Amino acid sequence: MMLVHVRFAHHAIRTSTFRLREDAFGTQVFSPTFSCKPSRLMNSAQSGTINPRVAEIGGSASGEVIMSKTNKELAHRWFEEVWNKGRREAIADMLLPDSVIHEGGESTLGPDGFYPFFERMQAAFSDIHITIHDDIAEGDKVCVRWSCRMRHTGPGLGMAASNKQLHTTGISIVRIVNDRLVEGWQNWDMLGLIQQIECQPLARTYIAAGDA
Repeated sequence: MMLVHVRFAHHAIRTSTFRLREDAFGTQVFSPTFSCKPSRLMNSAQSGTINPRVAEIGGSASGEVIMSKTNKELAHRWFEEVWNKGRREAIADMLLPDSVIHEGGESTLGPDGFYPFFERMQAAFSDIHITIHDDIAEGDKVCVRWSCRMRHTGPGLGMAASNKQLHTTGISIVRIVNDRLVEGWQNWDMLGLIQQIECQPLARTYIAAGDA
């Protein structure tokens, strides 16, 4: 009986051997046998000498996931503490003195620039509750899509209280460094909120206004 050995590596782990033999009918067939050998990567892992590049890639990916999760948690905490709980002191806890917030082509600096807006909103509305619908993190930024319900119970916006239940939506992007907010970009439906208070029809600038 003639033996032929054919060896090949499968993913550098399994080695296969084929033997040429005759079956009961005299036909020559290949009969495989298998043996397994640890790959170099497996040996490196067991010996504690994993390729530095492999460790770098794995460590980098893991670090980015952890950072994204931590940054998302801070973004959520901002909306929960500042708006849902109405904690003015939470603003300085999370917003650095030299942080910049961009909105409608204007910018404000730090907690001192944010306090007047916070106080106007608190004086105009009660039962403020923000719901986060989406959050997307990449690098040091988090993008949050949110909606807000509130009741118009005060003159904080220069209009008499209407006692109306209102709804608005917005998208905020924040940049986070060392667990603090250092920059933000905010866009929300200010016009729609005012129109609800004043019982105005939907402005023509909205897609949903249609052709009427």
